[in-house]
Amino acid sequence: MKKQVLSPTKITTYLACPEKYKWTYLDKRGKWYMRAKHYYSFGTTLHRVLEKFHDDSCPEVKSMDQVLSDMEQNWLTAGYSCGQEMQEAMMEAKEILSTYVQKHSQRRINSETIFLEKQFSEEYKQFKLIGRVDRIDRREDGTLEIIDYKTGRTDVTSKEVAEDVAMSIYQLLLKKMYPLEDVTATIVALKTGNEASYSLDKDELNEFEQDVVKVGEEIVSVEPEDTIPQPKSLCINCDFQRLCSKSPEFMERAEESGISAELKFLK
Repeated sequence: MKKQVLSPTKITTYLACPEKYKWTYLDKRGKWYMRAKHYYSFGTTLHRVLEKFHDDSCPEVKSMDQVLSDMEQNWLTAGYSCGQEMQEAMMEAKEILSTYVQKHSQRRINSETIFLEKQFSEEYKQFKLIGRVDRIDRREDGTLEIIDYKTGRTDVTSKEVAEDVAMSIYQLLLKKMYPLEDVTATIVALKTGNEASYSLDKDELNEFEQDVVKVGEEIVSVEPEDTIPQPKSLCINCDFQRLCSKSPEFMERAEESGISAELKFLK
């Protein structure tokens, strides 16, 4: 039997809300309620442009003008409510990319990019763990640096990097592939260019791996009928509100929690 594949997105979705995980990945009815999000389009556009900017095989996307031109040519339009909203997003994207290109040569002068949009994986007893990394650089001292772009953030701290599930998974997978290399993880807040790094030590990696295995085994054992919708703040902007509202228990708990007035399906 083929093992179920788990990614950082799947794991974080499950940890945030098992019911959302069910509608996103297990129950086919959920796809009819999912809507395009403009911030996904925005982030995907920037990621694709930066991939080309760092790719030596794409010499046509290196200067400021070339980067901005590539952004305009490959702009994703899905999810925007109107032309004005999209134009405002394009202006913001141009500012972000202009700042990034200006700062990059100064910040990364002693680093070499060795992987772009690279996927790593590790087989466990009950599942396969995968992770796709935006970029991996080799620093001057030989350290492998995982770099993850966050398009919606203005700031980031080392503590936030340390507590980020995806960044920890990336470190775990990269360390499995390069056990003798030092590995660190960096989040870049693209809106400002601020960045922070954190390196999990051996004990932290071992403990994290144990947690991932425990959660992963729990996830792959879940059946659609096992999950029970629990109202929480993230329900307010969730695509699956109407599906969860069919549960009387969910509605009662939403009233008790005080968030029912903010839920779309009650308006």
